[in-house]
Amino acid sequence: EGAGICPRFHKPALRLRGPYFVMASLAFGGIAYVVAVNWVEVTGGPGGLRNLMPPDFRKIGLTGDTGVYYVLWTVALAVIAFVAWFSTTPLGRSLMAVREDEQAAAAVGVRVVLVKTLSFMISGAIAGLAGALMALFIGSVTPDAFAINTSLLILTQVLIGGIDRISGAIVGTILLVMVGELLRGFAEFQLLFYGVIMLAVVLFFPRGLVGAVVDRRGRRAPAA
Repeated sequence: EGAGICPRFHKPALRLRGPYFVMASLAFGGIAYVVAVNWVEVTGGPGGLRNLMPPDFRKIGLTGDTGVYYVLWTVALAVIAFVAWFSTTPLGRSLMAVREDEQAAAAVGVRVVLVKTLSFMISGAIAGLAGALMALFIGSVTPDAFAINTSLLILTQVLIGGIDRISGAIVGTILLVMVGELLRGFAEFQLLFYGVIMLAVVLFFPRGLVGAVVDRRGRRAPAA
């Protein structure tokens, strides 16, 4: 039954654009959260899955924490390399064309709905891998870790760094993690601070911080 619900929701959502598309995606994330909380047999319910043990890294001469550390860095670098390569493929270029202007992309023969569907599949696989690594890192996983606040935080990270560059996502993530650590004593105000930061970036740096730096260098280059 659940498999039948997803296509009915998925297909019309892919035809949305701009903020409506973002809201539809967040709504689907909210649905997934509710399912995770109530599907106790699979997810463990609100308490989640606990006492998850990492693989036995002693076979390769590493302790548990050291092995997890290397696994996280290896996978992160591999994903960055994959995304960098993917952006140079025909599908990657089609996806960037759809991001910039759906109507123009469709006019030159790009199948917009198909490209969006494939992008959901690929990004979902990467997000699922990240979730598995998080469970490996902390030894447990609960539905609260994937609530709408997490989706908003990830969106904020990308907007702050810049949506049109891989380096933007990396920079935005580093900055938000640092801000989160600095505001650890003000946890109830973190979302407020994130909202203010995102609003300031959207108003003054619409292409993100990395995009603003690149643009400034581009303007200086001819003068040099």
